[in-house]
Amino acid sequence: MSQETMSWLHNNCLIGFANKRGSAWWASRGADSTDDNGEPMHYDGPIPLDDVLRRLPAFNVEAISVPVTAVYEDANGNEVTLTDSSRQVIVRPDTKHILGVFKDGYVVHQYNEWLIGLASKLLDTSTSDLGIANVVTLKNGAVAAVQFEVPDTVTTKHGLEIRPSLLIVSSMDGSLATIPKRVVTNMVCDNTMKAGLSEKGPEARVKHTRNSLDKLDAMRAKLELEFIADEVSEEFNRLCETKVTGLQFKQFLTDYRLDKDGNDPLNSDETNGRARTLAENKQDKLMSMWLSDDRVSPWAGTAFGVLQLTNTYLQQVAPTNKGTIRYERNVLAAASGKIEQSDKLTLEILEKVLAAA
Repeated sequence: MSQETMSWLHNNCLIGFANKRGSAWWASRGADSTDDNGEPMHYDGPIPLDDVLRRLPAFNVEAISVPVTAVYEDANGNEVTLTDSSRQVIVRPDTKHILGVFKDGYVVHQYNEWLIGLASKLLDTSTSDLGIANVVTLKNGAVAAVQFEVPDTVTTKHGLEIRPSLLIVSSMDGSLATIPKRVVTNMVCDNTMKAGLSEKGPEARVKHTRNSLDKLDAMRAKLELEFIADEVSEEFNRLCETKVTGLQFKQFLTDYRLDKDGNDPLNSDETNGRARTLAENKQDKLMSMWLSDDRVSPWAGTAFGVLQLTNTYLQQVAPTNKGTIRYERNVLAAASGKIEQSDKLTLEILEKVLAAA
């Protein structure tokens, strides 16, 4: 269940380049939405660094490490305190929240240093025109993400509007390593996709250990941080120019719904009623989006249309667990690689379908 509420999002998220990408869908009053202090959440241009540090507590209050301590009463009624110096508790001193419990080798990646500072080390900030586009803190500050974007939207020759960016995520609860990755925001639906969908190389990833920043050169090499619009557009143009016939799309949907054992939930005697109903509803929704959803249908009949279909379904349509805010789920899915894995699976299945034609 989500730990976030709409009030939390209004007070712990900042949205930049609103004049290019619009307001956050969850903002109660659109671009006029404010936090509890009456300050706007949206910025027409990049978010000033000073505002990030001033307005978001997770970026201006450092988490602290304290030894694991147990307090109990013995048989004689005396209070006994035990301390385990081999383990530590990570605490937000301002909110008194316990973020995680770890062995003594765990090193906290403070957000100011590792999300803002890491970006300045990975990028040539003296010449780069990237600005802070989004800042998000979740789970009482246990997870945070900062996204840096170019100031102008890129339009491909097939009319697709995209924004190349650098996304850096980290955590203080052990759920995520510190991960910088190149992503692209598709403006027609505000979906996130990994830049370089066909890349097979390893992802830059930094564990919470001592001397983490020693890996900076390796991270820069893996990311290949060259935000050149032509490189990003070329791949999307290739997908837009790859045709997918009606029969091929039908075969893709069949292969796409197979479970990990290769069973079709719509044609298996072992599928229970609920699973069959869920599969039927998903199939119907995907077909409806392919035919009439403005976020997908303009590219129907192409490989990009198929990718856009499954990506949009995952981020904008797929049911959420009770109490989960979709925005939180999408941020965590992008951070964990779930969206990237889904996109890769889509392209792998489609490639096999097209090769068999």
